[in-house]
Amino acid sequence: EKAEYPADIKEISYTITNISSKEQGVSGDQHFELHYKTDDGWEMVNYNKDVYFNALARILKPGETVNYTLNLEEYYNLPLQAGEYRLTDEYCVSKTFKIS
Repeated sequence: EKAEYPADIKEISYTITNISSKEQGVSGDQHFELHYKTDDGWEMVNYNKDVYFNALARILKPGETVNYTLNLEEYYNLPLQAGEYRLTDEYCVSKTFKIS
């Protein structure tokens, strides 16, 4: 997991943390959305195809983290525009990272 990646990056490693006060389920194949920071807040980056995720693979306790690697090329149109990103779902979020 890095704080910044080059514009031609095709794969990233990241850590997801359960930021809620309750246990939360996560899927085994990165059922997270990529969000881009704009002046108005965070916006979801659209997938490049219809995406289906598997059922729950594990439960995260409050504050617990899990590590993943995401193949950006498989899910998104590359290159991504320069800026600040994060991976998230309803209750879990990664650290922000930059694409330059």
